[in-house]
Amino acid sequence: MSDVQPMEISVVIPVYNAAAFLVQAVESALAQQETAEVVLVEDGSTDASLAICQQLASDPRVKLYRHADSGHQGVSASRNLGILSSRYPFVAFLDADDYYLPERFRTARQLFDDDPSIDGVYEAIGTHLEDEFALHRWLDQGYHEAQLTTMNAPYAPDVLFERLVGRVDGNFSIIGLVVKRELFARTGLFPPHLGVGEDAVMKWKLAAVGRLMGGQLAEPIAKSRVHGQNSYTGRAIGVSQLIRQRLATWEAFWRWAQANLSRVQRQLFVRGSKKYLSDRLVTRNLCRKLAYSLLVRAMLAYLLFKFPELGSYSAFWKHYLPDSRKVGYRRIRQWFQKDHCLR
Repeated sequence: MSDVQPMEISVVIPVYNAAAFLVQAVESALAQQETAEVVLVEDGSTDASLAICQQLASDPRVKLYRHADSGHQGVSASRNLGILSSRYPFVAFLDADDYYLPERFRTARQLFDDDPSIDGVYEAIGTHLEDEFALHRWLDQGYHEAQLTTMNAPYAPDVLFERLVGRVDGNFSIIGLVVKRELFARTGLFPPHLGVGEDAVMKWKLAAVGRLMGGQLAEPIAKSRVHGQNSYTGRAIGVSQLIRQRLATWEAFWRWAQANLSRVQRQLFVRGSKKYLSDRLVTRNLCRKLAYSLLVRAMLAYLLFKFPELGSYSAFWKHYLPDSRKVGYRRIRQWFQKDHCLR
């Protein structure tokens, strides 16, 4: 066997009101031979999380940090503090209510050994449904019990950004990612002002400027726990709130892209991100589809008003203006003939 030294990875875990799950998360990280340290960032929890963090920090591999005001700053600020406090060449992420599976870093380690020029490896994440309530809410969201968050194929680094933004070939989770710590010098950190969508912005940035490779994509290397308190099973949000979240995410990335990406890459983002803006706004009812289509156009008009330079991108007009073939008289007549609008 080769005498190749294991990777040295800092596993960053933001902690907020996760007392019931935290021990399993930390133990699953410490069980990996590549884990050099676990960086816990306690984010002003109101349960027993802080006390559990302090107990876990008795292990010399576990480092505990808090925000300067000891208050709740959100997951982005906590991950950012974890990144800045990490000490080893590689960084991986884990949420306090999730956990790694055995040999979580095996494939990633092999890929980095085979090609030292790559900056990161993304892999598949499975689902752990905590109880019947979580199961029912999960299914109501349109997911299935064995949901796997993964890319459909290990795309080459130079095409991953376009595939990821377009959301047509799958997706990967932040907890399925391990990257070189130095890559954050080029991407910057998570956008702390976003409460939702911060992980999407970070993934787009990493894929745009880094060389990310696909690892184990058919089987999970970690499990994302679905329970009554997380965003998967929380109260369903309205369309207006969903739109505001999507627009805020889009804007956060676009502001970064203007200063850090080439025009060609920005064109790819403009072309592909329509899917992100409209995802989960679609419906099978064709009359309601027309209404939702108008909502998407309104979102795009807002972006054009806020960022007039979008008018110089052909992708904006080519992909965001209504398709005359779909709104023409013949197509509308076919819809009414099939009685779609009466369903």
